[in-house]
Amino acid sequence: MTETAGERPESSMSHDLDSATIAAQLGSLATALDEFNRNSGSQVEMSLLLQRVCDQVVDAIADADMAGISLLRDGRVVTVAYTDEAVREIDIQNFQAIDGDYFGVAGTRKVVKARLGEAAARWPSVADNLDQAGMRSFLSAPLAVDEALAGTLNIYGQGDHGFSELDAVVLLVYTTAIEGLLRSARSVELARNEVSGLTRAMKSRAVIEQAKGIVMALRGVPADRAFEILVAQSQQEHVKLAEVARRIVDSVTTTPE
Repeated sequence: MTETAGERPESSMSHDLDSATIAAQLGSLATALDEFNRNSGSQVEMSLLLQRVCDQVVDAIADADMAGISLLRDGRVVTVAYTDEAVREIDIQNFQAIDGDYFGVAGTRKVVKARLGEAAARWPSVADNLDQAGMRSFLSAPLAVDEALAGTLNIYGQGDHGFSELDAVVLLVYTTAIEGLLRSARSVELARNEVSGLTRAMKSRAVIEQAKGIVMALRGVPADRAFEILVAQSQQEHVKLAEVARRIVDSVTTTPE
């Protein structure tokens, strides 16, 4: 589904239906998806994958001059990948201007596109941002990996003719196709982070147990009382319990010079 701000001239509709244009766009799309599949294993970091998406979509859509991916996190817009520094400012300003109407893209699976003049009628500040960056049109498609990683893939063009319906379809197909790969990579990343967190927790617990033993030996108190002493020191110094424990262990194990 595509939402367009304003009417487009009939000449651009004939451009959409041109068989050579369609063939070229589909060829670029197939190449981009094939390259993404070959170079996007589960061990690749999510940030690198998102950057790769931006780089490839500019190559896949002829009229795209730059691209970015923006996510909504804790009520704030964050541009996490982009092909040009200017995208960061445009994305943030655009989301603030269009607000829920723009982020509805991710939930409704629709593409939003507009040329500069069309954007001026509906979102004046968006048009100003595009104009300042030298862009004449934009096209945004939903990108939903999970609840914590959802937003839009946004492309911008310098051409006055704007993006076509074919461009919108190609972008939507592209984002839909790569979401599965991104979802797999995201799952691996979350699992890796969970393992890292458990490892750190186990190490912290081991250090705390060592510190408890030291306090028990030095003060002649039982285990429960030793732990209370560690907690009290942590609260008094406003330092994590594991850090207090590490200091105690280091003070005993460090060899004086």
